[in-house]
Amino acid sequence: MTEDLRVGIVGAGRMGADHVQRITNRVSGAVVSAIVEPDARRAAAAAAEAPGAQAFTRIEDAIVADAVEQLALLAAARGVSLHVDGCGPAPLQADRERLLQVLTNLIGNAIKFTAADSTIRINWCPQTIAPGDGEGAAQPGWRVAVIDAGPGIPAGEEEMIFDKFVQSTGTNTGAGGTGLGLAICREIVDRHHGSIGACNEAGGGACFVFTVPASQQNTNGEEGHP
Repeated sequence: MTEDLRVGIVGAGRMGADHVQRITNRVSGAVVSAIVEPDARRAAAAAAEAPGAQAFTRIEDAIVADAVEQLALLAAARGVSLHVDGCGPAPLQADRERLLQVLTNLIGNAIKFTAADSTIRINWCPQTIAPGDGEGAAQPGWRVAVIDAGPGIPAGEEEMIFDKFVQSTGTNTGAGGTGLGLAICREIVDRHHGSIGACNEAGGGACFVFTVPASQQNTNGEEGHP
């Protein structure tokens, strides 16, 4: 073994645990970004295209289960558990691929900012969707939430983080990112006549929620397109 290598090993052994954890966070964050950010860029391109065809799908298996499957190994590598707890079958008419992009992005962000040995919760439940312009009848829909165990969102930034190229000032894990993911999520959800937002949990961490109507209907009662 060379002297330089020997010195390097000894130096590494003297690193503080906090320093090692910071390096681990940077590396893990880079891996998450490498997986999630290309999806975000593809979603941006898709969201800019003309509305695609809708189909009847299900939140619990075609969207939630697929998103969790895509990110399960990554979560395990970070020592993070993904806990799914929904309200049974959740059929809806939507562009499955775009909503899958939304949920994958939200779970990917949660993995970035959640400490090891913590749990990310993903759930869904029925939600009445009020008309966006205040006119017309409310519609049945679904509420999907991703709740992490990260540092939370600094006060006053809950809306700003959905702007393009904006990241929370509370992001100090070295996880990186382009600042586009949440803006893309909002555009996709808007195209589904839904809404998306974020808040802090009372016990710590952040909760990201999006709601979409079960059937894509515009205010005139005609079928719309996401």
